Amino acid sequence: MIILGLYYGHNASACVIKDGKVLINWELERHSRIKHDYGYSQEFVNKTLEHCNLQWTDINILACNFPKAIINWIGRKQPNKLPPFKVIDTAYSESIEFNVGDGTRGVAVNHHLCHAASAYYTSPYSSARIFTWDGGGDSENASTSFGRGNKIEQYEGLVKENIASYWSSICFNNYRMKRIHEWDPGSGAGKIMGLSSYGTPDPNGELETKLRQDLALAPDPKNFDPRARAFNQCEDLSDTKRFRSQNVAATLQRYTVKRLVSEIENIYQGETNLCYSGGLALNCIANRDIIKRTGFENLHVPPFPNDTGLAIGAALYVWHHVLNNPKTNEYFSPYTGPDYKVGLPDVQKVGELLRAGKIICYYEGRSESGPRALGHRSILCDPSIPSIRKILNEKVKYREWYRPYAPIILEEYAEEMLEDYNKWSPYMQTSAVIKEEYREKLSGVNHVDNTTRPQILKKEHNPILYNIIVASGLPAVLNTSFNYQEPIVETPDDALLTFANMGHVDALIIGDKIYEREN
Repeated sequence: MIILGLYYGHNASACVIKDGKVLINWELERHSRIKHDYGYSQEFVNKTLEHCNLQWTDINILACNFPKAIINWIGRKQPNKLPPFKVIDTAYSESIEFNVGDGTRGVAVNHHLCHAASAYYTSPYSSARIFTWDGGGDSENASTSFGRGNKIEQYEGLVKENIASYWSSICFNNYRMKRIHEWDPGSGAGKIMGLSSYGTPDPNGELETKLRQDLALAPDPKNFDPRARAFNQCEDLSDTKRFRSQNVAATLQRYTVKRLVSEIENIYQGETNLCYSGGLALNCIANRDIIKRTGFENLHVPPFPNDTGLAIGAALYVWHHVLNNPKTNEYFSPYTGPDYKVGLPDVQKVGELLRAGKIICYYEGRSESGPRALGHRSILCDPSIPSIRKILNEKVKYREWYRPYAPIILEEYAEEMLEDYNKWSPYMQTSAVIKEEYREKLSGVNHVDNTTRPQILKKEHNPILYNIIVASGLPAVLNTSFNYQEPIVETPDDALLTFANMGHVDALIIGDKIYEREN
């Protein structure tokens, strides 16, 4: 049984599952090199199948979601991005079968049920409470359900306060972040989340109330971005060195945590496992508070909680729930991109480069699913290099001064280095506090409030990367995405081109090849 999962809204993606095994799951942006790319691309679908040695005629079931607003806009403006088949609208439904037109069976799955499936079916749990929350899809922006065995039960789509839209709107209009294209949801929320640690939330609640009131209003054509809402008559907060800019970010972050904890606590009914997905689940600061302040003891956020996870969510839902196949509780590997067969790296040599204080671009194996680099398409270095964060922000990545970096920490050292952390953190989706005795050694990944966003690595999850860190002799390595104002590199050619254009990095590892800058 071969299932092709497709999503062609923003953050479009494709997935192939064969007899329950994920053969590939990746995003259109990695292929097109356009961030958060959208729409149906026959070339992308063909390339997806080609990587699996398949053709369209091999597909038994097409699993997808119908992004109505985007498809309607594409139909008027860019009909070349329309899919060659008509998909049923799943608003207010869980899933609906449809005829693809060539005999292939089609199953359209509700937007938030795709999110729920992407979280539950990749989790290590045999039962869980499931919660999703984002900016909206299929006339809903949240959902609750239960995962029991291979089924998702008691699904309820919900309409809640659209906090995700607060974040995107304030980024576009108040922090003056421009869209890359018409359907770009932006990357600003993660940036402003980082900025929030520099600020102080308002003590009396007036700013919080003003944020909620203004960001609930309809967009104004006079706004900097006329399609988005705005705070305080589109006040310019783009000077992020100002206390006002930082305090607004801190207040929005505090409100997000407060509302998320309240919603999660309200759905607690004795089940101790929580699976959480949707765009808001990228807020790693808020995620930490779920375990701290609710009845749940275990939290799983998949590597693709935003819309990049909808294709695999649809495909997994069909395989497990619709076709009644058993769920596995094994670790879900995020390394599901195409295999370019670049060979294996020299573990000792890469470790030596890191130990010598070199900044390396590291490309190995299959690319990661979702928006986080998890050690296969990464820039790696010793986090104790003096001023390394300033070097990376100003001279390598060319990004905002306040943005933090994250570590990869070996599982057996996590408790020694961290406190107030989620032990299950393989995908870098929660934050933690660095213990005082490690703040100097981990200075490059220690944010202004002494927090960090760790990827806690088990040896069996990625033995090559694990052994490189051991060979480096470092307590942890700084890890950031291997890109340069672009999507994360996908192919070896992408890696070579980005490395050539990137200053202040010392070496490039592509599988079994090492390119040092002096060569």
